[in-house]
Amino acid sequence: MRGLYTAGVLDIFMEKGIHIDGIIGVSAGALFGINYKSNQKGRILRYNKKYAKNKNYMGMYSLLTTGNIMNEEFCFNKIVNELDPMYNEELDKVSELEKEGKIFVIRPSKLVKIKRIEKNEHRMQEMYDLGKEDTTNLLEKLNQYIDYE
Repeated sequence: MRGLYTAGVLDIFMEKGIHIDGIIGVSAGALFGINYKSNQKGRILRYNKKYAKNKNYMGMYSLLTTGNIMNEEFCFNKIVNELDPMYNEELDKVSELEKEGKIFVIRPSKLVKIKRIEKNEHRMQEMYDLGKEDTTNLLEKLNQYIDYE
């Protein structure tokens, strides 16, 4: 739960109206950046407190039943789409900021099924190669966005 430290930092930034261009985090802290960018103060702490004791959220039960400490289906589908749906409204704001040219987003161009703790070398390579390919395809647009030559 060290990512909650990042959540506290980001919530103060939102509370004080501090806007930064980028966020670098590790593990869960990296995932929490979307909550900052979409201005969802308190969301990280709220859902972690609410679901921390839910066996489907994360822990040994999830590891044994899904092969992942964090249950991907529960964390990135059920919470996001059903249990804490405000996220989708805020994600629309992120999409709008992207359309307006206020942020630049690089995302996978296709679905690659990969686990949080992946052991299949082929899938690891596939995700890595997709990241390289997608970024290479977007370099010209990225350079234009950051006005880099």
